[in-house]
Amino acid sequence: MPVSQLLTWLQLMAFNYEYDEENQTFKLIYKVNGQPLNAYIVARPDGWIKIRVLLADINDIPVDNRQPFMMDLLQQNFVNDDVTFSMDPEGKVYSENDMQKTSNLDGFYTELNAVIYGATLFIKSIAPKYNLIGKLLHAQE
Repeated sequence: MPVSQLLTWLQLMAFNYEYDEENQTFKLIYKVNGQPLNAYIVARPDGWIKIRVLLADINDIPVDNRQPFMMDLLQQNFVNDDVTFSMDPEGKVYSENDMQKTSNLDGFYTELNAVIYGATLFIKSIAPKYNLIGKLLHAQE
């Protein structure tokens, strides 16, 4: 799927977005509880679309709280349909989903909403438990 297809979908859904042509990345900007929430959408060359919101850094959580934090994220993955929390090799925590480029508008809308819902859940329910509200990273990606 070319970038033009993503552009068409975002326009059909009337989302406000910015486009970084160099990185071929779309950025959607939301606010949840006054917190800026940036969703990034990338059409990767391997045939997948990645939708992600950067939420936190594992290093901002005291070592004694990391296991309960990760357990909370895994339990939320299980309980909430299509919500995926993940962590990259540097310890950054995301709400994210991947979808094949052959997907359609309905599939894209579902995956995007699941990412936003996961980020909203994180901000409202998980971040406060671990004193992360002032340390949320999504606005800095």
